[in-house]
Amino acid sequence: MRELLERHRLAEEKRDARAALICAVIANANRGKKGKRFKPQDFMPGQQREKREDWRQQLRYVEMLNVVFGGTDRRH
Repeated sequence: MRELLERHRLAEEKRDARAALICAVIANANRGKKGKRFKPQDFMPGQQREKREDWRQQLRYVEMLNVVFGGTDRRH
């Protein structure tokens, strides 16, 4: 039973990879000259590489949210 489930999972991954390749080709054909160049991985479900942010980037994001929601900065 496990072998059958593994074969099914691999087959689904292959289908997703084919669809992602088609999506990347279409997106690249329709992007601007200076637009981001897409890779098939950009369209793979569950395959997005999580980019780890530096703590300074996270702090800037929190500061921005604080301003947007009307908070006050009590650090100073």
